Amino acid sequence: MKQFFIAVFVFTAGVHAQEITSAGKWMGDNEQKGNPYLLASDDYTEKMSAFIADYNARDAEKVLAYYTSEYVEQNGEKIKESLADYENVDWAPFAMIPVKIKDQDATQMLVWSNESREWKNGSKQKLGLLEVFLFDEEDKIQWVGQWQWMNPDNEFGLPTGGKFFGKNKSDYSGRKLVFSNRGEVKAIEDFVAAYNKMDAEACKLLFADSFTMEQSNGKKVSMTKADLEGYFDQMESVTWKLYSIVPLKIENTDPASGVIVSSRETQLLKNGEVWDKELVENFYFDVDGKVNYIVQYARDVSE
Repeated sequence: MKQFFIAVFVFTAGVHAQEITSAGKWMGDNEQKGNPYLLASDDYTEKMSAFIADYNARDAEKVLAYYTSEYVEQNGEKIKESLADYENVDWAPFAMIPVKIKDQDATQMLVWSNESREWKNGSKQKLGLLEVFLFDEEDKIQWVGQWQWMNPDNEFGLPTGGKFFGKNKSDYSGRKLVFSNRGEVKAIEDFVAAYNKMDAEACKLLFADSFTMEQSNGKKVSMTKADLEGYFDQMESVTWKLYSIVPLKIENTDPASGVIVSSRETQLLKNGEVWDKELVENFYFDVDGKVNYIVQYARDVSE
């Protein structure tokens, strides 16, 4: 009797499984909204496997042949350069599922994988990937979406790193640093452009109403925007050349950030003197995105 009930259960489960021809739901805002997903032809699994093999062989000509001409026009050179830069690459999928949205011609290949990359310059990287490859009705890849998990043992590319200590111990001491992306880089670039034009009014846009500057000579100066109006009066010309801009913030804190700017500034004064320094400056942006503190370090230029 026990064997009979097991057999009935297996048979019934199999019948119900065969009845399932669609699942899930597309929730994008277009004509397919609300439509379910269907399994697509396994031919796409074979096509994807061949594509991955050509990618691992770093054969740019074969790889580009899988894409639409529009995709190649936009991304082809970048793909060629990437493959040429690799010494070795191992893209290893562990799951692939071809699906279609009901009433849509395009087929989506969902691919879960691990990828190991080694560049000719010696850098190494490991990634966990979830990717969606959209094939058009001519079986060409027209779009790629990629989501990454970065291996914490990687030599570069991690989302967090370093460590904040602070002059005095605080609740933030020991936390990691992250890149900030609130427009600080463009703000510094615009400021430097205005500075080189000796445009005091445009320079004011960077700053809070009042701010403090710790100069390289050790002096601490409190200033307001109005103090910038005569800033360039003693200069004949100025050249400020950027070396780098690094916007950082402490992980899991308010939006305030610190931007490390490396540069060289040469001032020709109206009295004939020349002020020529290489600089490392910390620009501190407040929660409103304005600079309220600057710390400057300088050294003489030998050449």
